Amino acid sequence: MTSRPALRLKRQSGETLTGPGLTESLMWVGGYHLAQTFAGILLLVLLILVACNGLPDQWSDIGVLAAQLGQSELDWLLTALIGCATLGSLFFVLPMAFWRMQPHPRDRLGLQLPTIRQIVLLAGAVVPLGILSDELYRASSSLMDELLHIAVSQWPALAAFEFSDDAISLIQGQTSMTAYPQLLVIVGVGPAIGEEVIFRGLIGHGLTARWGVVRGVLMTSLLFAIAHISPSHALATIPIGIFLHVTYIATGSLWAPIIVHFLNNALSVTLMKYDLGQNVEVSTLLLVSSAVYVTVIAILLARDDGLLEGAFRLRLASRRLRSPLPVSSNIARRFPMTPNWLLLVACTGVICFTLSFVAAAMAEPPL
Repeated sequence: MTSRPALRLKRQSGETLTGPGLTESLMWVGGYHLAQTFAGILLLVLLILVACNGLPDQWSDIGVLAAQLGQSELDWLLTALIGCATLGSLFFVLPMAFWRMQPHPRDRLGLQLPTIRQIVLLAGAVVPLGILSDELYRASSSLMDELLHIAVSQWPALAAFEFSDDAISLIQGQTSMTAYPQLLVIVGVGPAIGEEVIFRGLIGHGLTARWGVVRGVLMTSLLFAIAHISPSHALATIPIGIFLHVTYIATGSLWAPIIVHFLNNALSVTLMKYDLGQNVEVSTLLLVSSAVYVTVIAILLARDDGLLEGAFRLRLASRRLRSPLPVSSNIARRFPMTPNWLLLVACTGVICFTLSFVAAAMAEPPL
């Protein structure tokens, strides 16, 4: 099977840049949140009209209607409202994204499917990537608690306010009574498609074209993290955002980060829904082997299309040039990869990750 061409990262001589710059990227981030808010408000208005058989006579009727519902019904309604708002925003986001990437939006966004081998590699990265993200979330949550404690000690008036940064626990409390298939659609499908089209397909496309691979990927991942609002959640999404962007560039397919994003969210939903993995003690070996595991998968994806030899190494060789050398240049062939060391690192990472993961799962939970 022939490999698919990687995305064109920077413009050639005389070519017009595609995708937004930094200022427009910030507008796209805000517009995506506005689209979700608008879709949520529209759905809420429709629900009120249906429940009240038209416009309510008084605003207090809405409160009476909410009081008649049980807690489980309210949780389900809130979850459905959030999920439908995310899905509904796609009706605004997708047409605008296709319009922005004219002409040939399918080619510029990279809507061809990844290969079977690439899909297998992508799926294999989900669990170790989730472990890294979860540990970073725990560490950042502890840091935010410490900072909040220091702030309250300096300004006691802040103690009167209730600060909640634990976004994961908030979602878990709202979705505990929601059906599992519904959670997969709400938490998995909507964010995976919408966020990847915005951050990788549009913002990432434009920033890497203007700033190069490294700075473009880092800035896109930073904007992706900021869009999650919660500081702890934002820090935890940075490694995921970087990996998602690497898979997009390496495969040349927007479906690659969409698949990883969906599987990552599905894993989180499964663990929260069925209360799994809450007492697993993550060791340093597990964290290190997870990082090696994910890195090796990224390298293997990059090798598929010659991206590692072509794009990354050619950027280093031609970083002082105004226009980058094409990936197909003969210079790329002067940097052949040595498969032996890569195979050794990959096998070591897989073995260490598997053994440490099994040991962590079988260990007694901390008291």
